[in-house]
Amino acid sequence: MAVPETRNKIEGLLVNHVQGSSDPSILHSPYLGTIPFEGDSVISMPEGLIGFPGLKRFLLLEHGKDMPFLWFHSIDEPHIAFMVMDPLLIRPDYRISVREREIRDIGGVRKEDLIILAIVTIKDDHPRITVNLKAPVIIDIKTRKGKQILLEEDTYPLRYPVLD
Repeated sequence: MAVPETRNKIEGLLVNHVQGSSDPSILHSPYLGTIPFEGDSVISMPEGLIGFPGLKRFLLLEHGKDMPFLWFHSIDEPHIAFMVMDPLLIRPDYRISVREREIRDIGGVRKEDLIILAIVTIKDDHPRITVNLKAPVIIDIKTRKGKQILLEEDTYPLRYPVLD
């Protein structure tokens, strides 16, 4: 199954500031401060992320207005947050194939309900920002469940430069 473009779908997953809610949950982020959110804003990752299997619940937050980067912030461990982005912003030809059985557990049987995010790496000792195109995060926007998939093919690298 080919996974479609994500640009127009990401906005529906973003946490909006809670207004008028009588009892929002609170995430105390050392990076972003206090973030109130509703339970239906949570993205569930039943298997966690590669290397972080215990992180199961996340919020998707804007990094800044009109910025290409987003925060994929753990609720389970508030001191862990990943910068992510739509891989199509740097590789408009980015297309992946996943087997339906790989994503059936997140609800992902309708490709139009899926988005793809790539984890960004910024290292202090390295001037380049890279993005992991080899192991994208796939999220079903209807179920708000996601899964990180390690692609079998060698088409995309683990560290693709965001800017050359």
